[in-house]
Amino acid sequence: MGVLRWAMAVRAVGAIPSFNPLLTRIVESLERNGEPERHDLAELSAAGLLTQFAQKIQYIARKPPARTADLRTFWKNDIPVEVEVTRADEKIEHTNRRLQSGSLAEELLAVGSCYDLTIHIGDILADDERRKLLLAAKIAEPNKPIDCTGIWNIYAEEIPDRPGDCLDIKPEEFIAPAWWPTRVAEPYTVRANVGPACSSEPLPRVRLRWPLSEKAYINPIQNKAAHFQGSENAVYIVAIDVTYLPGAFKWYEKHLGGYFEIWNFISGILAFETGVSSRVFWQWQFYRNPHAINPIPPDVAACFRMGKWTLGFDLWTK
Repeated sequence: MGVLRWAMAVRAVGAIPSFNPLLTRIVESLERNGEPERHDLAELSAAGLLTQFAQKIQYIARKPPARTADLRTFWKNDIPVEVEVTRADEKIEHTNRRLQSGSLAEELLAVGSCYDLTIHIGDILADDERRKLLLAAKIAEPNKPIDCTGIWNIYAEEIPDRPGDCLDIKPEEFIAPAWWPTRVAEPYTVRANVGPACSSEPLPRVRLRWPLSEKAYINPIQNKAAHFQGSENAVYIVAIDVTYLPGAFKWYEKHLGGYFEIWNFISGILAFETGVSSRVFWQWQFYRNPHAINPIPPDVAACFRMGKWTLGFDLWTK
């Protein structure tokens, strides 16, 4: 699947001569290690996405000690925008919690509750706490939370009227327990049984949520802010690849505003991820800095609409 993601970006920039050094490094890394260097892949993916909006894009090969952005883009009316690329990687802590959440959600669904269950997990569960949670899931009743303070919390709800032949994963608001930490990223996983086509009987669903440290989300951008690579008078964007960082879009939407006044030389943040389903795609969201010394021009802002968006290519056609 990773190869498809690389191919999508190569398709977008392969004919642009300035990208030859980057593509050469990627080929050499594939021959040497079987995969591209992570930062090279992030630069390639960011550039591929930006070709969908900018009228022209140029890769800037780094020549120490010169401090330059990774990409130079030109938009409508030849407006220049410099782009520095970084990457946020999933930490071991994140990986362990994500793996636990998937297997635990399956076990909770298998308990056979007649209700929708929402579970908050404070940390990696020991075996005895896992057993206690599964027992609690069997007896949980609507609007009567069962809480093991700081470790887990479970509450049940009557199943709303929804189709039984699809998995509804709309991110409704979670009712967090009083001990739930603040200023953390809050990824979640959903498990549910799905009925036959056109089934009208709603089936129970399990939602499991866990907290992650904010450091993995903010540190890559903080590092770029601390080592500014742009020109003083240019619009400057930091593009961050969050493919392997769960919950990043929501965290940035909620918390980036508190940093923008300090980072007034950054015009905006472009968070993006790549994925593969029946399509190979970029998903992205842009966060404009209202305090920027060099604000995003209207023609550029018109391309970076508010909200989270998806852009990609079909892998096959009917």
